[in-house]
Amino acid sequence: HRLFIAYLPDPINARNFTSRLINRLFSLRKKSIHGPRVLIVIDEAQEFIPDQTRKDDYTFQSNLEVERLLRQGRKYRIHGWISTQRVAHLNVNAIQQIHSYYAGTLPRGYDRHVIAEAAGISPEILDKTTQLSSGEWLFISHKATRRKTVPIFIKTLNNEILLLNNLLSNV
Repeated sequence: HRLFIAYLPDPINARNFTSRLINRLFSLRKKSIHGPRVLIVIDEAQEFIPDQTRKDDYTFQSNLEVERLLRQGRKYRIHGWISTQRVAHLNVNAIQQIHSYYAGTLPRGYDRHVIAEAAGISPEILDKTTQLSSGEWLFISHKATRRKTVPIFIKTLNNEILLLNNLLSNV
């Protein structure tokens, strides 16, 4: 297994890089579907798939490619995870492609409303996320749980410590 991390603090360069990377991966996989699964994790997703785009800052290009990743990636063994604290600022078409949601503390009512609508669950359930502590999540997945509109509250271990220990043991 390999891990590549691309950290590009400039949003314009990050959007340009991301759109080119996803486009290139699709080009390679259309020629040959074989190869390892690829997982692309996009943090601060509102920078890459905003609801309003422009060409000059590459939001238009990254929006198209990330939406393509979420819509078509699975059949090419290219998978995508997105992370954001501002769900309300995301491209609605992109978030409708997501099959599983982990919702942490969502202090903004509009963000809770967007997830409730996209996931097809009651807004009152998402209101309970305002009371979650560190490591507590609301998990929503019709595919994983095989139950529509039935979210599950879960508690997880501190993954930063687990990841750090795992990375140090492999050095």
